[in-house]
Amino acid sequence: MSLHPWVNESTRLLRPERVITEDTLLPLGDVTLKIGYLGAAHSDGDLTVLVEPDRVLISGDIIFEGRVPFTGSADTRHWLKVLERLEQRGLNGLIPGHGPAASDPRDAIRATLEYLRYTREKMGEAVEEMIPFADAYEETDWTELSHLPAFDATHRRNAYGIYLSMEQESLTNE
Repeated sequence: MSLHPWVNESTRLLRPERVITEDTLLPLGDVTLKIGYLGAAHSDGDLTVLVEPDRVLISGDIIFEGRVPFTGSADTRHWLKVLERLEQRGLNGLIPGHGPAASDPRDAIRATLEYLRYTREKMGEAVEEMIPFADAYEETDWTELSHLPAFDATHRRNAYGIYLSMEQESLTNE
């Protein structure tokens, strides 16, 4: 089992007592957890937790520190909107979904944001011009991103998923 020793034959699944579907405040003594409901960005039902008064954000998978994010079947258009809102928060700390705690929260948010923007821009141009993915990928200058850790392992798959989702967006005029 790949999650051993944390998950084993003694592990039980419990139903949640509460499902978060909107922004929620959870006071805990002198600390308040502001749970931000993001909807489907990186994955269905993304949440963030902002610890007040410390201004530390626990971002989940909407922010990847020091590496290329994995987009999978994400709604990258919505993900970008979420990141654009987060960038203005004046955070003192950031614990991302992947990678170490961010040394500079604004830079971590900006890096994920710029990765998604650039990839969407290039794949969007290809979709608009009806250029097949393989050609578009090979013709695009990825130099700005190619230095990032996990680029070789992840980026082509991300670009393809974004290309397909942007094709769908263009068909539904969203």
